[in-house]
Amino acid sequence: MDDNKESMDQKSRYVLKRLKGGEIRFRMRGELFCPLCGKILQKDIRSLIQHATGVGLSTSGKHRPATKAKHAAYGLFLQNYVLPGLFPVNAPAAGPHAPGPV
Repeated sequence: MDDNKESMDQKSRYVLKRLKGGEIRFRMRGELFCPLCGKILQKDIRSLIQHATGVGLSTSGKHRPATKAKHAAYGLFLQNYVLPGLFPVNAPAAGPHAPGPV
């Protein structure tokens, strides 16, 4: 494994640890944003996941390896830890006859 790839893996693990510990937030005053680059996303959590994984998997020279590693870890965190909590697998499907919010 080359040093660059190893460094990216170490950075990803470090960022993932901080995310799990709650040290990095992704919501401020109701707005959804990327805490790694400051990009404000007006849509939903899926747009934030798409942004993070897109930057993390980018093959262009636009982003530094450390930035890619951080975004890749962030996308993984959102996909594996945040999204399942928002949309549990065993939750009843919302349909035309589903009760509304209480």
